[in-house]
Amino acid sequence: MKKSLSALLCFTLALFLGFSLVSPSFVSAQSSETSPTVPALEETFAEDEVLNQEIDKFLDESGISEVDFESMTEEEIDTYFENEVSEEDLFTLESEVNKLVNEQDYVEGQFTIQALPVALAPIAIIALRIAIKQGTKPAVAYLKKATKKLTGSYKISFPGGGTLILLQDKKSGKRLFAVDNASVKLVHKTTGKGYNGSFKAFHFHKAPDMSQHYLLCSTIPKNYKVQKGKCYF
Repeated sequence: MKKSLSALLCFTLALFLGFSLVSPSFVSAQSSETSPTVPALEETFAEDEVLNQEIDKFLDESGISEVDFESMTEEEIDTYFENEVSEEDLFTLESEVNKLVNEQDYVEGQFTIQALPVALAPIAIIALRIAIKQGTKPAVAYLKKATKKLTGSYKISFPGGGTLILLQDKKSGKRLFAVDNASVKLVHKTTGKGYNGSFKAFHFHKAPDMSQHYLLCSTIPKNYKVQKGKCYF
């Protein structure tokens, strides 16, 4: 009985070792099932980006794409966003965008500590997309709605003249967040040479380093990158 039991144990051990040697993919397959799936970097830069599709879908389904904002006053646009654009739908969209932003940062290995109590990067990205598709007025109206809960701790203004929103520390006046439409320095990915001429684009800045420029990748000319900053999707 002991002999047959020993033989069974040896056979089982040999079978396990043999399976491990000939099937290394089994271990990786098992670990991939428990690890978070992160898209490859080149996938995030695909022409039909998931992020832009998500935002465009929201703009269409919420009816924003159908509104003629050019014929409306700023007050009318503010009222429209306050009354017609669902808080719950906006929260869902911002959460989805935040998830995609975190995945892209994970792929690139760029981990940053949130300097503010809310995720302002997804809010800025949605505002950039709205500004590109619908204009600056509705983008500002969205920013007003998205940041209205921060007014107790921060000084928030909408200066105009290329700055859609500026968020500052109330005590020190230090700049913490801004969405701008201004010139951004680009360099060629291969040669490192600067872009020929001025390149004006919607972008945002966020603490702790307000000198960095963050753009949508789809707005940057082919083969170029931001000299100081990065692009999302």
